[in-house]
Amino acid sequence: MFLTRPTVRYSTEAKWLLNKVQPDGTIPYVIDPPTTVPHQYQCITYSAEAFVDAKLRWGGELVPAMVGGLNKTVEYLLKTQLPSGALMNGTSGEIQRSPRAISLLQLWDQMSASADPRVADAVSRYFAWLETPDGAAAATLRTTALATGFIGLAAADLIDEWSTFVR
Repeated sequence: MFLTRPTVRYSTEAKWLLNKVQPDGTIPYVIDPPTTVPHQYQCITYSAEAFVDAKLRWGGELVPAMVGGLNKTVEYLLKTQLPSGALMNGTSGEIQRSPRAISLLQLWDQMSASADPRVADAVSRYFAWLETPDGAAAATLRTTALATGFIGLAAADLIDEWSTFVR
């Protein structure tokens, strides 16, 4: 028996994630016991992969349910990006995972009805920041596989669309 393609336009996991998007656009870190450590970018990073996967499996358009949740998260990313181009302050595990949020911006840009120049600007400013000594130090480039890996994944998908995903 062959497996059949689901009739839904996006995965159950993506739908669940979209239902968790907070009014400010963040996606909560659901863990028990709860933690007070910020995890906004970690959640956005890993959720971005679910949203890209849903696009690759079930189509290129944003369904109405995805638009609302993703729009809030994209607005959060654009609003909180620092003038330097960094996505956030610090050198924590959060900043090391944050580069994959660039993939969510890429997805939004590709799936939206009209291009938002702020998205392209945010991506450009982020990679320009990485080339500065401050950016390289903050992202712990060349010293941790985690940061370098996420930067590499985001860059590879920009160069060769979604090349880091199984098609």
